[in-house]
Amino acid sequence: MRTRYLAWAGGITAALFATAGLAAEEREAFRACADPSNMPMVNEAGEGFENKIAELFADKLGLPLEYYWVPQQMGFGRVSLKNFLDDKNRYACDVVLSAGSGFDVGQTTPAYFRSTYVMVFPEGAGLDDVREPADLLDLPADKRESLRIGGFTKSPPVTWLQRNGMLTNLVGYRTQSGSRDFDPGDVIRNELVNGDLDIVMLWGPIGGYYAQQIDTPKLRVVPFEPGEGLAVSFPIRMAVRYGENEWLETVSNLIRDNRDEIESILADYNVPLVPLTEADKAVPDDDD
Repeated sequence: MRTRYLAWAGGITAALFATAGLAAEEREAFRACADPSNMPMVNEAGEGFENKIAELFADKLGLPLEYYWVPQQMGFGRVSLKNFLDDKNRYACDVVLSAGSGFDVGQTTPAYFRSTYVMVFPEGAGLDDVREPADLLDLPADKRESLRIGGFTKSPPVTWLQRNGMLTNLVGYRTQSGSRDFDPGDVIRNELVNGDLDIVMLWGPIGGYYAQQIDTPKLRVVPFEPGEGLAVSFPIRMAVRYGENEWLETVSNLIRDNRDEIESILADYNVPLVPLTEADKAVPDDDD
């Protein structure tokens, strides 16, 4: 049964969870919260792999697909998933398409993929024998010390560089620039391709996708492997609001029942996949 919406005198909303408990068949649309410019994951033009997965899920439910666009920066969940629209008597959106570790404003689903950080560099530029990041440490000192390595602040590869005495090689970029005119792929398409950088270290889905898009120079993608107590691979889940347990189960089942289709979509985008753990496949315990 739909939770009745009740407004107190003076315009104070008495029922913040107007959509809580709605089953899939009671929803008017598959409403996704997403970043309008975050390729290869998602964008307004529908070109990302999250777009394709959202289309798959909406089709499975027989619902139209709608988006609520918000840049995926600090506070994303609060201004999207928890944004109640008084004039429409509903929330702006019902599912976050990409929720990583530490998502704290909703319940998360089983992971629909796990990926890792990678290095991307041109072939034929003196790094062809590099098969893992540790191989950089075996390069001749003059070669190693001259490397210009693009990396993003607070990311595991930057920690790796620091631990291995290579922080002076880092050309740093902000993880969330706040600008729609820049995305991490620009570091590959521009600085790496133009020779301003020798290596870029970044999140695997971004590295894999843009390396696939570029023919000249041919780019190699080398994944980081766990080691030195450093986490480099992470599960990606979806998320719904707290209290919407039927909807959580619906989205979780869509992930479980369509893993082959999801992996096929990810393969089209050259996403480096790491096998899901048993914990990844479960709905995380949540005391909220």
